[in-house]
Amino acid sequence: MKKSLEILFTRDDERVLSEKIRAIYPDVAFIDDVYWPSPTPAAKASIAECDSRFVLIWNREMFPILPSLPRRDGTFHGPQSGMVLQLIRSTGTGEEMLSGSLGVGFDPSDVRMKVFVEDIWKIVKELTHNELVQISPDTREVVGPRTDILLGDDARAWCNEKPERVFRFFNSRRIVMRPSN
Repeated sequence: MKKSLEILFTRDDERVLSEKIRAIYPDVAFIDDVYWPSPTPAAKASIAECDSRFVLIWNREMFPILPSLPRRDGTFHGPQSGMVLQLIRSTGTGEEMLSGSLGVGFDPSDVRMKVFVEDIWKIVKELTHNELVQISPDTREVVGPRTDILLGDDARAWCNEKPERVFRFFNSRRIVMRPSN
């Protein structure tokens, strides 16, 4: 089963998400990148502590050990799905924030993983809103609603601080958005 969400999160939104996940799953760790310097990943207590744009959400209670494969450059490559959720973080460039995503692929017969994923989805949806409008990148006129991207509270506040700030769907120069309120 594959699931994904498009998100707009600041570091503060990531911190809140991490705290909410760890409140339910205290053994969860956040792995900084999909490439590791050793066969065992360095676990972080929060997404916000990670430097990479790619963060893995790892339930250590379910999977005490993550497999890894050596790479030619001496680093190791861990799983990006199945045993972990992959967060591709939102990034900012000046007055523009690019969307990120949260995704996972897993065996639907794995009931524990299914419950874990559903719980993470529930937390993300409790912490976000889908109150965005798409605007013309040229005129800034409202084109219509965008309910397919989830917006964190701090990301909304960031955008509302200045009228020139916008969100952009990460792979399209033409999909520009602002909070609807």
